[in-house]
Amino acid sequence: MGNACNTRRMIPSIPTNYSGKPWQQILYNTTIQGIGTAITGDLYLFLSDNRTHAANYLLSVTSNGTIRWKLYLDPIAQMINKAVSNIVSTNNGQVFFISSWANDSSYSAKVCRLSMIQTANPLQECVENALLYSKFNNPLAINDVAIYLFTTIGDQSPTVINTTSLELVWIDRQSIGAANDSDYNSDGTGIYWIGNDDHFRKVDGRDKKLLDENMNSGGSRHYAFDRFQAFIVRPWLNITETTKTLVVSAWNVLPSVGFNLIWQWTDSRTNSTRCTQPVIDDHTGVTYIGVLPYLNAININGKLQWQARITSDEEIDRFNLVSNCLILNTETKIIYALVSSSSTDQQERLSNLFIARIRADTGTVLTRINVDVPLKSSILAQCPILIDNDMLYLAWFVSTDSDTTQLSINGYPQSSS
Repeated sequence: MGNACNTRRMIPSIPTNYSGKPWQQILYNTTIQGIGTAITGDLYLFLSDNRTHAANYLLSVTSNGTIRWKLYLDPIAQMINKAVSNIVSTNNGQVFFISSWANDSSYSAKVCRLSMIQTANPLQECVENALLYSKFNNPLAINDVAIYLFTTIGDQSPTVINTTSLELVWIDRQSIGAANDSDYNSDGTGIYWIGNDDHFRKVDGRDKKLLDENMNSGGSRHYAFDRFQAFIVRPWLNITETTKTLVVSAWNVLPSVGFNLIWQWTDSRTNSTRCTQPVIDDHTGVTYIGVLPYLNAININGKLQWQARITSDEEIDRFNLVSNCLILNTETKIIYALVSSSSTDQQERLSNLFIARIRADTGTVLTRINVDVPLKSSILAQCPILIDNDMLYLAWFVSTDSDTTQLSINGYPQSSS
């Protein structure tokens, strides 16, 4: 279990037989709510062919771009889907998610478990519980021993679900659960998260409180967690009329030591209104974070290890570029940074989408992966997912002036040069 933005690399337990060639699948007039993967190495996408529905079905796409199966979500009579959680999976091939449903007068939700996902006919088992309803795509996580699911329900309460019975174990009405743009995390001794009230909390895996600290940071809810060194890193982009300053802070989260600030690093040489989530290499304690035009590596003592320019100021201005997210392959020591035109105020500018590739140990910028996109369009790209050391998935949604929409699913080989 881990930060969804910090663990976007899956090592399949069965061979994917990836061909090593790039490919693309295109779906028209389809909307996307989220993506995930599991031990098969397939990409799973929550999709809908109806713009009034958040999601209607789950699509499984193999590493070679073929569709393995299309599975409609288990519905609730006379309701439409309003939201879905992210996907979590186990080492034995089970996949879990929550879907929320509503009509004009009522609402409910279902927690679902998929099995036999490597076949053409997966088995879907669901349990309905209105207490799990949420209007947002709230975070879902699974603990290290795959006994409990953790999520946040509509009133922001943290909630635990048994993975076998799919029944609720407890709801903590006295706490604020993980924000819908954040994640639950685990170090093997308990579960961590940051809520909308800016509190950092830890429980023992069920309901015993171990930490509840006000961070007073003003930062985003995105964070990265080093489970070996027991610290978290959290960014904040401070924007004024004249300056843009990136502030990155690290906190100790060991209950035995006490919650405290370890280091803080700042940089004012930015040209963007958005920074990526931080990513930590658990083996070295180095934190990586991107805010255009740079990608930064900060060592375990809070000192800048290297700073790499991944785009030019002219390219940022021409295409209205922002850095979306980072993914780190700790084996090949390559960082993948997703950069795209902003999805707002884009119709007046040209559009661009690419994945920058950087060596994590030296900061050397490698050949980028360029993606062909319509020249003037609004782009919404999902953070890529790495499959072992072989390939990566990129799913991106685009709309144009002609009111046509296109969902592209791309597969690319990973490369060390």
